[in-house]
Amino acid sequence: MTNFTGNFSDVVVLAHEIGHAYHSYCLRNEKMINTDYPSPIAETASIFCETIVNNALLSILPRDQGLSILEKSISDMGYYIVDFYARYNFEIKLFERRKSGQLSVEELNELMINCMTEAYGDSIDYKTIHPYMWMNKVGYFMAGDEFLNFPYSFGVLFSKGLYAEYIKKGEEFVSQYNDFLSASSKNNIFDIAKTIDIDVHSIDFWENALNLIQNDIEEFIKRS
Repeated sequence: MTNFTGNFSDVVVLAHEIGHAYHSYCLRNEKMINTDYPSPIAETASIFCETIVNNALLSILPRDQGLSILEKSISDMGYYIVDFYARYNFEIKLFERRKSGQLSVEELNELMINCMTEAYGDSIDYKTIHPYMWMNKVGYFMAGDEFLNFPYSFGVLFSKGLYAEYIKKGEEFVSQYNDFLSASSKNNIFDIAKTIDIDVHSIDFWENALNLIQNDIEEFIKRS
């Protein structure tokens, strides 16, 4: 990749794309018709690989350098979970109100501010919210790709949940993970997850995913 300079951001991007490549590698024996999979699953392997690389770097880098890795990881999690939740709510409410007719710029701005405020709560000053955020996100204007934000939010949390299973099971989980990726193009997420003893309807699974993010936040505070 000609834009790779070796800094941490480039390493993270490379890890993300290697995750996609590894997912494709696990499907190498499938016929072409069985090599496609839905976007929520597509972002699982990439973010899982990012987590592996981040944790490996944290274990070997000096305290201060590890701090910047944690900061970026936590910031990314907030972006994918909190900010994307705001966008998800925006689209839901937009489609509902659109049934009654077109919305003015002022109405769209108000809707954007309300959804961002709802998602972020009192963690930010609502006066700092950019009311035109609906204009600079291309996903809102891609017909057929509604709720384009959801796959990334799901991928983040699901991959973190898988990583929590890896921590718990160790080497035993590796072959299960490979089997999971190999079956991802022929089954829905609920059925594939069951093959590795994961119930996607289980609150515990998602809480374990969030606990990993919480651990990063606590580690960041400790290093600061």
